[in-house]
Amino acid sequence: NKINIMRKINSCVFCVLFFFLLSACADSKTFDIDGRIVNAKPYGILNEKENKKSGVVYEPCMRNVAVGILLSPTVVVPLWVVAMELYEPVKCEGGTDCSEIR
Repeated sequence: NKINIMRKINSCVFCVLFFFLLSACADSKTFDIDGRIVNAKPYGILNEKENKKSGVVYEPCMRNVAVGILLSPTVVVPLWVVAMELYEPVKCEGGTDCSEIR
């Protein structure tokens, strides 16, 4: 009986943690940089080469950092944040003809 209660509690905690992970996602942005459309996605340590775009300024996503710290006992959430979504696009670099589309 106690084991079933613990399983239900663990399932609920896992669901809540999963939804925290989904809600903390960094935002993608689309820019028009010198006449070309650039879709800038968040990046982390593992996907920096694929997602980091030149001409775009990135900053650490403080929502993801906070969620990673709060959920550090889970180990999975902070690893995901650092590996995949630590930095989010903020604006274009200075000196370029640029505007944010969305």
